[in-house]
Amino acid sequence: MSKKKKSTSKSKKKKKFSHSNPFSKHQNILEKAVENNEEKIRKEKEQETEKTAREKREREEKDFLNRYLEGVKPLDKQNRLEPSPAKKRTPVKTEPKQETFEELFSSSFFDIEFLDEYVYGLNRSVNRRVLTKLKKGDYSYQAHLDLHGYIWEDARELIINFINRSRRQNQRCILIVHGRGLHSPNSVPKLKKGLINLLTRSSLSKKILAFATALPVDGGPGAMYILLKR
Repeated sequence: MSKKKKSTSKSKKKKKFSHSNPFSKHQNILEKAVENNEEKIRKEKEQETEKTAREKREREEKDFLNRYLEGVKPLDKQNRLEPSPAKKRTPVKTEPKQETFEELFSSSFFDIEFLDEYVYGLNRSVNRRVLTKLKKGDYSYQAHLDLHGYIWEDARELIINFINRSRRQNQRCILIVHGRGLHSPNSVPKLKKGLINLLTRSSLSKKILAFATALPVDGGPGAMYILLKR
């Protein structure tokens, strides 16, 4: 009995050893090469077909154009019409837009009113009754500056020095005569424009409570009351 068992075990061991086909790897490589070659041939055929179709279309278009132009002769130089030279356009000069007083000073932190030649300004932190009194001339001016005959470059320094000096002397209301500027370009009085700009946009604005066009007796539209902070 023991001999039969041994023979069985030997047969089982023999079955475990199997040898792979040595040509299978080369066969796979060959099949892959065949597939690649077939793919290459297919693409070449497609390109050739496309080239043939394109050449056919070009021949047809050329034949159609030749038939269409059959019998047509080019014009002689004498019968040709030369294009006329383009006309030069003269640039149109436009005058720069002149800003109004409202546009010039609309961005300041003063409330400003314009009525013809009259202008009124009030610091937004000040009660409107102060401006009403200033318009009526209820504040008597204690000092005045006449700018007639001055250009703006000189007048600017005079205004700054005058306002600073007036505050140091505890003067509450002052008068500046700037003129109406009737002979200024575009009828815009340069001194008046510069004065408003100084009062509302420069460092002087912190020292100003209100300003208003003066009454006729004090110069009217050619002069301005200015109310200073103490």
